[in-house]
Amino acid sequence: MISPINTDQPFLDKLFFVLFLRKIALGEFEAAQEYFIKALRLFRSSAKQFDELPNLIIHWAVRQPYVSPVILAQRVFDSLPDNLARSNRLRQQVFGKLHIAQAFDEYSKGHGTKTRNHILKGMCFDSSFLKNRGVVAIFAKSFLTNPTSSLKSIPDYNRSAESIPQSVIGQIENVLGSTVDNFERVTRGESNSKVYLINAGGQRYILRLVEKDALEQRLAVVERVRATGVPTPPIIAHDSSLTIDNGPAWLLEEWSSGAGLKPPKISFINQLAIVAELGLYLRWLHTIRTKGVGKILSARLDAPYPTFAAWLDSQQQTIEDGCLIGAVPETALFALDASARFLRESYIEPSVLCHGDLCDDNILVEGEHVIAVIDWGDVQGCDPAYDIAVFLIRMGAYWYPTQDSEILTAILKAYNPERPSDFYRRVIAHRLLLAATEVTRLMREEDGDEYYLNACRAILANAGLDKDHLAGSFRAHSDGL
Repeated sequence: MISPINTDQPFLDKLFFVLFLRKIALGEFEAAQEYFIKALRLFRSSAKQFDELPNLIIHWAVRQPYVSPVILAQRVFDSLPDNLARSNRLRQQVFGKLHIAQAFDEYSKGHGTKTRNHILKGMCFDSSFLKNRGVVAIFAKSFLTNPTSSLKSIPDYNRSAESIPQSVIGQIENVLGSTVDNFERVTRGESNSKVYLINAGGQRYILRLVEKDALEQRLAVVERVRATGVPTPPIIAHDSSLTIDNGPAWLLEEWSSGAGLKPPKISFINQLAIVAELGLYLRWLHTIRTKGVGKILSARLDAPYPTFAAWLDSQQQTIEDGCLIGAVPETALFALDASARFLRESYIEPSVLCHGDLCDDNILVEGEHVIAVIDWGDVQGCDPAYDIAVFLIRMGAYWYPTQDSEILTAILKAYNPERPSDFYRRVIAHRLLLAATEVTRLMREEDGDEYYLNACRAILANAGLDKDHLAGSFRAHSDGL
């Protein structure tokens, strides 16, 4: 229905557009005009070249709460330069699509009259969509033909079941040759699986209930990761023969007895030793190549983005959303732009397998040793520096707000990248972009971690004050890598 925003244009230019729209939402029309002028100057061309402006306005307007997207779009046109505000082509593109988007929204709520009105208004602005065979055309034609029968309630899927299906328990007992004495839902695991601690025959196991495709991906990933020498629990049994109606796919892992990496319970010297060992394991992990960039989709280790630049564009979209809701400070824009440009120019190697969620719960330790890296459901194909940036922000920003430079130095010394200075700067660039995407995510969650949110905000604020944020507070430590 609504085309994705074209992200071929420079990063900072797009953010100035985003801030132009945000200032309109806040009623700060003079500031909005200033940002639009800044975007024009950066492009160094005429306003006629802003071909992506319609989709940007639409993308912004439909995401604003409480106010009709059509009303918001009219505010935008009132603030545009005269030549753009009077453009019939621009108005047709924006208001035509917005009315159709409103029609879908009213349809989902069961409002027949409002749905019909928005379809008719959308046709007045742009009737071309009725000439194709797409979803929008089928929806509009079928509804206008028979609006009453077209209204259907949205199914309410029950996703709250906590119990393990009896069919799965029977399979596990057959595999283990003993009765499952007890089980409990545990916090380990990703959002796309249910994870349980199983007691059977005096032993503990981890059971994961997953979709079939996720099972095949997990089996392939764990097999390849273990082959590199990275410690991760072996999968001792699995099954995907049950259909979605009879039960989920499942896999059974060995239980690792180590505790999560909780810095308050570990001396700082031991923490540095643990981080160094983790750096070595990451170097081994990053020898695995992937087919594409982004979240791994299947056992073939393919990912949705064909190039690293295309993946960067997807991160840019999240940062734009953060600017729209006020999560990303305006002072950090130039630093974010510098990070995106540097990464795009500096990382040209093939993507490698990255864990993607190196947080305290997923790194199990005993003493000063890493005994297991767990939870491989969020693996990514990416720049290896991204994995270290994830650890640095999810562990460093949270646990080491004043000692993250020592942590970074320890992990990079053990990792021993071929070009230390370049690799180091990529970590810092990824860290800043991650801070922006994490702030956007946390601002949207009702129960987001306030401490972590403030830590990410501090990273963005400091970047805005630092003229060379790619070195920043880590400058004194980079020479020793």
